[in-house]
Amino acid sequence: MTNLYKASSIYKSSAVVGFWTLCSRIMGFIRDILFAAILGSGPIADAFILAFRIPNLFRKFFAEGAFSAAFIPLLTEKNEKYGLQSGVAFTSNIASLLLFIIIPLTILSEIFMPSIVNFIAPGFVNDVERLELAVPYASIVFPYLVFIIFTALFASALNTSGRFWSGAAAPVILNVFLIIALIMSIYLEKDAGIIMCWSVLLAGIAQMLLLAWANFKNGLSFSIFFPKIDEDLKIFFKKFIPGAIGSGVTQINLLVASIFASQIPGAISWLYYSDRVAQLPLGIIGIAIGTALLPNLAKRISLGENKEQNLIQEKAILLSLLFALPSAVALYYLSELVITSLFGYGVFIQSDIIATAKALKIYAIAIPAFMIIKVVSPNFFARKDTKTPVLVGTLCAFINIILTWYLMNKYGFIGIAISLSIAGYLNAILLFTIMITRNFYNCTKIFLVICLKILLSTIFMLFILFILDKIFFNNIGMSFKFAEVFKLILFIFSGLISYFLFNYLLGVKKYFSSNSIGL
Repeated sequence: MTNLYKASSIYKSSAVVGFWTLCSRIMGFIRDILFAAILGSGPIADAFILAFRIPNLFRKFFAEGAFSAAFIPLLTEKNEKYGLQSGVAFTSNIASLLLFIIIPLTILSEIFMPSIVNFIAPGFVNDVERLELAVPYASIVFPYLVFIIFTALFASALNTSGRFWSGAAAPVILNVFLIIALIMSIYLEKDAGIIMCWSVLLAGIAQMLLLAWANFKNGLSFSIFFPKIDEDLKIFFKKFIPGAIGSGVTQINLLVASIFASQIPGAISWLYYSDRVAQLPLGIIGIAIGTALLPNLAKRISLGENKEQNLIQEKAILLSLLFALPSAVALYYLSELVITSLFGYGVFIQSDIIATAKALKIYAIAIPAFMIIKVVSPNFFARKDTKTPVLVGTLCAFINIILTWYLMNKYGFIGIAISLSIAGYLNAILLFTIMITRNFYNCTKIFLVICLKILLSTIFMLFILFILDKIFFNNIGMSFKFAEVFKLILFIFSGLISYFLFNYLLGVKKYFSSNSIGL
C-alpha cells in the first residue's frame, strides 16, 4: 500500500501546474495586449476569435472535461492494479480511437466550414467583411484540433503518473507563437488574422511534439493501430458518453453566446477580452488544483482512504476560495482600471474600454462559482461518476440559454455575461450540495471558520483599496502616459499585502501548512 497522502503533495502539484499556468497567462496577456492594440474590436479581431473558438469547442468535447473525467480514473486504476505497461496499452488504444474519429471530422468540417461559420455567427451574414474573413481563418485553424487533442491525451498520461510540468507548460508555446505572429504582422504589413491562424496550427504541432517527447523520456511510448473494441474501451465509453452529452450541452452555452454576440459589432471581442482577465485566477488556481486533484482523489478513493480524500477535498475547496474571493472583489472594483491598463492602447478606444469593463464586472462576480466547479467536479469523476455533473451541467446549460435570450434583449451583450454567471452559481451550488448529501465530502467546523476568515480578509483588502482610491490617488496628480498602469501595480501590491497579512494574523496560513487530518 502506498503511504498515506500528505496535504503538502496536493499543494506541490498544484504549484507546478499553477506556475506554468501563470507563465502561460502572462504570455497570454502580452499576446492580448498586442492583439487589442493592433486589432481592437474590429472585423479581423472578431473573425479570428470566432475562428479559433470553433476547434476549441470540439477540443472541450474530445480532449478535456468529459474525456479527462472518464480517461484519468481508468488509467489510474490500470497503472495502480496492473502496472505501467497496461496503462500504456490502454492509452494507445484510446489514441487510436481518437485518430479514427478526429481525421474524418476534420475533413468534413473543412468541406462545410462556410455553413459552420454561418451557424455559429449568424450576425456575420449581414456583415460581409467579418464573414469573408472568418471562413478562411476557421479553415486554417481547425486542423489545430488534431494536434491539441493528442497534446491533452499525452498530458493526461503524464498527470496520472504524477508528472504535471510539461502538460502545464504546453500552452506557453501557443502564446509565444501568437506573440511572434502579431509582431510579424506589423512589419510584414500582411493580414494579421492569416498570420495568427497559421501560427496557431504550428503551435499545436509544437505542443504535441513536446508532450510526446516528455512521455517518451518517462518511458511512456504509445502506438497507433486500428482501435480494439475490448472490455476496457466499453467501460471507457460507458463513462465517457454521459459526460460527452453533458459536455455537448455545455458547449451550447458558448454557441449561444457566439450566436447572440455576433449580432453586435465588437461584442465578441469585448466579451473575449473581459473573459481573458476573469480567467486569470480561474486558470492559475482553479484549473491547477483541479488538474492535480483528480488523480490524487482517484488514488485515495481506490485505496479506500476516505479520511484522507475528505481532507484533500476540503483543503482544495478552501485553497480555491482563498484566491477566488479577493480576485472577484478586486476585479469588480478595479474593472475599468484593469482594462485600461491592459488593453487601452492603439486602436482599442475608450468605448471599447467601457464595454469590456462592464462585462468584466459580471464575470468577476462569477469567479468563485467557476472555481468551486473546478475543484468539486473531480470528486465525482474520481468515483467514475460522470452522470451527476452531466445532469447538473445540462440543467444549468438550458437555464443559461433561456436567460441569455431574455437578458440579451433587455441588457444587450452584457446579458450574455449575466446569464453565464447565474448558471455558473447554480451549477456550483448544486454540485456542492449533492457532494455533501452523498457523503462524498463531510463539511467540518474548521471549514466554516476558514471561510469566514477568508471573507473577513477580503473585506479588509477592499477597505484598503477604497482608501487608496478615494484618498491617496485623489490627492496626487498623475498625468504621465502610463499612470493607470502605475496605479494598478500599487493596487495589486497593496491588496495582496493587506489580504495575506490579515489572513496570516487570523491563522489561515497555519491551517494550510498543517498536514494534520484530525480536524
